[in-house]
Amino acid sequence: MRKQQHPVPSNRVKRLSLLTFIALVASACGAPATPSRTAQILELKNEVNARQTADIDWQTASEGAQINAGGGVRTGEESKVRVDTSDGSIIRIAANTEFELLELAVKDQDPVTRLKVTAGKVWVVVAKALGQGAFEIETPSGVSTVRGSLMSVGYASDSGRAFVTCLEGACSLSNASGATDLTAGQQTEIPAANQAPQAAQPMDPTQLRDWLLNVPEANTAAQSIVAQIPPLNLSNTANASTPRVAIDGDGQVHVVWEDRSLRQLGSDYLHRQLSLEGEWSAAESLTEGFDYLYGSLTLLPDRSGQMCAFWNGATTGTDPGTIGLYRRCQTDSGWSEAEQIAGGSVTARDYSIALAPDGSVQEVHIVSVGDIYFGATELAVGSNVQPALAIDAAWVRLGG
Repeated sequence: MRKQQHPVPSNRVKRLSLLTFIALVASACGAPATPSRTAQILELKNEVNARQTADIDWQTASEGAQINAGGGVRTGEESKVRVDTSDGSIIRIAANTEFELLELAVKDQDPVTRLKVTAGKVWVVVAKALGQGAFEIETPSGVSTVRGSLMSVGYASDSGRAFVTCLEGACSLSNASGATDLTAGQQTEIPAANQAPQAAQPMDPTQLRDWLLNVPEANTAAQSIVAQIPPLNLSNTANASTPRVAIDGDGQVHVVWEDRSLRQLGSDYLHRQLSLEGEWSAAESLTEGFDYLYGSLTLLPDRSGQMCAFWNGATTGTDPGTIGLYRRCQTDSGWSEAEQIAGGSVTARDYSIALAPDGSVQEVHIVSVGDIYFGATELAVGSNVQPALAIDAAWVRLGG
């Protein structure tokens, strides 16, 4: 007896055919395609232009905008910006810089990132997600590569000089004339177009300060390199104390300290500064003409970025009117004359100084046995603590 055959419903045939087609396509294509990588513009400051691809005109950049391969970013005077890739890498771009994103690809799970810098400077923080992937920065004079994670590259278009620092990982700088490999804490350069890269050298203090000022993500690595630098004796007197350090608006480091080596009795406040070229100035006294110094030595840059030094002292012991808080500020022609900005009391001491957003000098101090004053306003009586003053961005002075 023949078994009766039942016809397959037509809609089931369609479903089977569709499933079969999907299976065949999946079999032919293998694993799902790897998502493409992207780059995003963040932390814009002042004049920043961008273009998504090479065939688009430059336009004012906006926070969160994306750029693709062939696109780029350009910064103006006193400008900077950050570009993040989707794998977690960070590119920080200095002022007067133009760069192009040449390639942002994935190959065998090791992403390839290629940039081109035609002017200015960039710092790169390469994400661990890149694995053994290449991160390259081209300049007209040579190509820089980093594996492992922190590198800066600069290019001077007027001279053809390319310069590289390797804060962490393994880096290199190469062109048709040669190649130089770098390890953590080293730097090199191509002095001019068509010249070979120079031998690797230790990074200088100016380059390390550059990282600390511009790349917060690199703070730990930069500090570890700083810790390896042999200490520099700035005083060489064995009579120094109370050191203070601050950085002015141009990025120069200033140091002041109390030194007892210049007088048989008493002391002076001395100053040295580190230029952007990495040179320390000679020690100079800020307190010539002062008979007495009572402490409170402070360094603060003013609103223009120029450095100012403050201290409590007296120019003569016979005139109480010369006792008080004094200030000297650097100018283009040197340090200004010492200016008394508060004082007139033989018992005022332990000044803590801050600058308000409007540039005015504000201070707290102790008088008598521990009465704390903010200017002329008494804040506490009989206190045994050292006062400290800080002013936030919302500072408002009320009353007289």
